[in-house]
Amino acid sequence: MLATTSVLRRVQESTPVQGESLRELLARGVRPDRTKLIDWGSQLLGILAEAHAEGLLHGDLREEDVILTLDGHLAVTFDPFPAEEPSSVQSDLYSVGCLLWRLAFAASIRGGRSLGARDPLVKVLARATFANPAARYQSAAEMAEALREAGQAAVAPGPRRLEERTALSNVAEFPHSTRPAVSPPPQLPKQEEGDLWYAMVLLVASLLLLSFALATGWFILDRDRSAPPVSGASILRAPHPGPSAVFSR
Repeated sequence: MLATTSVLRRVQESTPVQGESLRELLARGVRPDRTKLIDWGSQLLGILAEAHAEGLLHGDLREEDVILTLDGHLAVTFDPFPAEEPSSVQSDLYSVGCLLWRLAFAASIRGGRSLGARDPLVKVLARATFANPAARYQSAAEMAEALREAGQAAVAPGPRRLEERTALSNVAEFPHSTRPAVSPPPQLPKQEEGDLWYAMVLLVASLLLLSFALATGWFILDRDRSAPPVSGASILRAPHPGPSAVFSR
C-alpha cells in the first residue's frame, strides 16, 4: 500500500506511482545535500505521522520503500505483511534516522561536505537512533519539528574535504589566524659555527690524551707494585779487584 504527504490511501495492492525509489536514485549517483536531506526527512515524518494517527506502523523503512515522484514529493510503500518483530512509533523513527544517516554518509563519500559534529542535524539523528527507545522522540511530529529547527539553525563549518585541506596546507598564514607565530631557532654565523667545531675537536683530543696518560701511569704503578721484594742477603757484591798483574818475560 502507498502513502503520500497529501493523503493516506489504504489499498490491498500497491498503487502505481510514477517515480524512482531512493535506492534507484543512489544507484544513479544522486546524492542529497543538507537542505534536501532535511526536506526528505520532513516529508517522511509527515507521512508516518498520518500513518501513526490511523494506527498503521511501517516496521522497516528502507531506501526501496521511499519513492521520489515526478513532482518532487516522496511516497512510502507500506508492506501489508509487517515484520515478525513488534513495531512501534519509536522503531519507525529509528528507521527514519538510520535512513537519513545512510543518505548523509553516501553524500559525503561522493565528494560532498560531511555533517560536522556541531551540526544540529547530527543531534536530531543521534536522538532518533538511540539504543533505548524511551530516549528517542515520542512522535513523528516531534522529530519533524526538531528537523525544521535544525534546518533554520546556523551551522558551524564541518570537516573539510581532502582536496580543500591539501590546498590550504600550501598557505603560509591565514589572515585572521589567532595562533601565535613560532619563531625559528637562532642560527649561528658560519664563522662562529666553525670555531665551535674546532673547540670541540680540541676538547675531545685533550680528553683522549689525558685518558692515555692516566692509563700509562696506572700500568707502570701497578707493575712496580707486583715486582718481588729484594732482601739484603740476596745482594751479590762483586769481589774487589786486586792490583793489576804485570806480566813480563
